[in-house]
Amino acid sequence: MDIIDRKEIRGSLFEIVDKVMDFVKLYTKVAYKFTGKPKREEIYEYLLEAIREAVINSVMHRDYFEKGHNNILRFFPDRILIENVWIEPKGFELGKTTFRRNHIISDLFARIGFGEKLGSGILRMRNICKNAKAPEPMIEYNESYFWITFKPSRKYVRLTLEEEIKLKDTLEILNERQKKALEHVKKRGKITNKEYVNLNKVSRITATRELMDMVKKKILKQEGRGRGSHFTL
Repeated sequence: MDIIDRKEIRGSLFEIVDKVMDFVKLYTKVAYKFTGKPKREEIYEYLLEAIREAVINSVMHRDYFEKGHNNILRFFPDRILIENVWIEPKGFELGKTTFRRNHIISDLFARIGFGEKLGSGILRMRNICKNAKAPEPMIEYNESYFWITFKPSRKYVRLTLEEEIKLKDTLEILNERQKKALEHVKKRGKITNKEYVNLNKVSRITATRELMDMVKKKILKQEGRGRGSHFTL
């Protein structure tokens, strides 16, 4: 995805960053942790707050006189890469040197609350990752290009691994009809007795028995009673 081009710089900086983060959130995988509360916890593959800092940093420090390159955000199977063209400042030391390449853009970011601590974006990215016990971003640069690479958070990786093990164990104790029902719930969020009947071409009694078996095994939970009841994860 192109983060920004020369025409967009005339628009709202807030909308630029917001649009990029909508894109990132749309294509970032998410796992769910069930805590016993009504609302499940969403665990994103990448730390969105840290990526937001990197996007702001990319927009603020781009060399806008370079007309042949747009800032780029790329998704790979195991990482997110943000790339922008810049001019390395003289005497630059990563994490130590504070500079403002584009003063007007920096001031605009400050006015809308995106640049409260201008010049400390790298440190904030690292602190966000450190506090979340996630891999810190890998930063590379030369005199013309600046790259920031994010790896999946350890919490997401651990949770998905646990889910894979749990799913494997779960599938071993279910029959084929129950497996189909489980997939249905994952896609639709719930399943009713009638839906189980139609999905598996079985009687209502069989559907009830096999759904309640999944409840007993703590794979599904029943919500509601009678004809209005349904089953969820």
